[in-house]
Amino acid sequence: MKRIILFDTLIEKMNRDEVLSVIAHEAGHWKRRHILKQLFLMEVIALVVMYIAFRILQGDHLLNLFAIKSGTFFAKIVLLSFIGSIVSFPGSPLLLYLSRRYEKEADRFSCELTRRSDGMIRALVKLSKDNLSNLHPHPLYVVFHYSHPPVLERIRIIAGLLQGK
Repeated sequence: MKRIILFDTLIEKMNRDEVLSVIAHEAGHWKRRHILKQLFLMEVIALVVMYIAFRILQGDHLLNLFAIKSGTFFAKIVLLSFIGSIVSFPGSPLLLYLSRRYEKEADRFSCELTRRSDGMIRALVKLSKDNLSNLHPHPLYVVFHYSHPPVLERIRIIAGLLQGK
């Protein structure tokens, strides 16, 4: 069974067209299989990372790298976590780019399904106001930290859909 859960605050603050647009957006994620694709990608990444971690933890390479004479398994785990956070940082923009792309696809799906874009635009304005969203984030910050496109970019794209661009 598939479910889309709407919180009471969303229903209270939005009108019918806005709620329908949000539901259509979430249905777009399901229809385009975004959740399944993300889940598969994360599982593949987890499998690769676990294999690499397993191989690294078998030896004393980490202890030698940090010139630790007598280390425990827990010391290796701490060192591996430290190095892993540094190594994984450059990969985060790719995963976040994929997430932002999926959000744009779901926005498009919502507009196509409802045959309107004004409900989605109003919903985004209300959500960004309630969440105190940054309307003008630095592009580099977006690349490394945003899973959704900035709200003004989303509104611009959606408005273009309304005009047939």
